[in-house]
Amino acid sequence: GIAFYHLLKDHLRRVLHQEEVGDVQSGFTLRTGRDPLQQIGTCGTPAYESLANLFEQADQMGKSHWIRLTVKGYHYRQTRFFPLSRWCALMREKQCRAYTGIETEIKGVQYTGSVFYINRNLMYKHLFHFRFPARAFRQEDVLIEAEVYPYIPINNIETLYDQEE
Repeated sequence: GIAFYHLLKDHLRRVLHQEEVGDVQSGFTLRTGRDPLQQIGTCGTPAYESLANLFEQADQMGKSHWIRLTVKGYHYRQTRFFPLSRWCALMREKQCRAYTGIETEIKGVQYTGSVFYINRNLMYKHLFHFRFPARAFRQEDVLIEAEVYPYIPINNIETLYDQEE
């Protein structure tokens, strides 16, 4: 209960990087005029930008990456292989906005991080934690590992736990 909330709150502070783009809150500014998934270092495309683009727009970019997705919930755990493009389309259909953060980076080997897919209308988020092999920037047949904790409530959760103490 409360321990999970504080862990999630600290994780959010550390991982979630936001910037204003016009009047819309978004993850990272999208680059235009070039392939957002080009090799890291080419034309100065940082990894976080490429990953933010991929985890929000794989379905619109024509990318065919696959993820081994483990869905974790209360007394529930299931692993499935899922096209990342289908996952992104589902998140867009459910009106979830993606916020991406990189936690660790082993240059040229692997990136780990989290994506918060937030639906502000229904006040929930999906916490999507990933391990992205760096070679997946160049090869789409490389499997991406991910876990998702679905439907985490975001409305008034701090005061909800304060009342229980």
